[in-house]
Amino acid sequence: MILAQLPGTIQRMSRNEKTDEMRGSDLHSSMRIAAVVLAGGKGSRYGGVAKGLLEPSPGVCILEGTIAEIRSSGIERIAISANDADPYAAFGLTVIPDLRPGLGPIGGIEAGLAHFRSEEYGAVLFLPCDLPAITRQEISKLIMEFSKSDAGAVYAQDGSFFDHPLCAVVHIDLLDDVTGIIDEGHRKIADAWERLGAAPVPFEDAAPFYNVNTPADFARWKGELLLPTTILVPENLVEEIKALIQSEGLPLEIVREGQADLRVARSERRVESDDSTLHTGGWIRCPVARDIGARLGIDSRQFGKLLNALDIRVRDCELGCF
Repeated sequence: MILAQLPGTIQRMSRNEKTDEMRGSDLHSSMRIAAVVLAGGKGSRYGGVAKGLLEPSPGVCILEGTIAEIRSSGIERIAISANDADPYAAFGLTVIPDLRPGLGPIGGIEAGLAHFRSEEYGAVLFLPCDLPAITRQEISKLIMEFSKSDAGAVYAQDGSFFDHPLCAVVHIDLLDDVTGIIDEGHRKIADAWERLGAAPVPFEDAAPFYNVNTPADFARWKGELLLPTTILVPENLVEEIKALIQSEGLPLEIVREGQADLRVARSERRVESDDSTLHTGGWIRCPVARDIGARLGIDSRQFGKLLNALDIRVRDCELGCF
């Protein structure tokens, strides 16, 4: 395991062994922890508007709330990961560009670790910019579990065992390993954490990790009514999909014939699904799946359940959403 070879991690474990009573704020004072809010997305689904600047309530944007919750958890040094600093000038925080653009969130993690290693911090808390419900309670629990863990990184996992790999605390000495993983061509955060032996931190309530990845997600968060979209389903799958729609509260309406917003087709071999047709027993690319989910008003976890019910595999997943 790569983690066992990390001198910084071994050093941290030795400190824990010397002071079994050291927990929480005591450990935080000995290991300086900074925070990075990952805001490097282009906001293409919102017409170019940065997701962190969306306002769930008038006058207060998501990013402003996240920064306040981080500060109330005891972390003072906060930066924003973004390649364009202009939208975030009003916050008065350091904006960290990617060391090599175009990598997605893992590029922001690499740049954040590199930045705070130069400032001699011991670890970095990472959070995405699109969590309107995250609070200091979840943040503090992540930090506390990191302080007690032998792992070099921890990440959030909600009560349905859905991983949130971008909600993580990462030891600064993992920088070289993250860089090596990127050099090997890997981009998926969940795969990186698995390779580095990161530990999940369980949370009973999934609500604080609700993300507004799409306009439909944001509309649901604000309580706006979404009209159901239609999905054409083969007769033998109607009852199963109907039960899933009811249990998850999905804004979908099943039709058995005619036109529909999305069609499900029975396939005898593994066929690639596209943005109009899902082929049972086939596969779909992650970006296509995310776009369909956004169009239907379904988050990644719920759409993943729909794909599982249809025996459709996801390929090229970048964020560990499916």
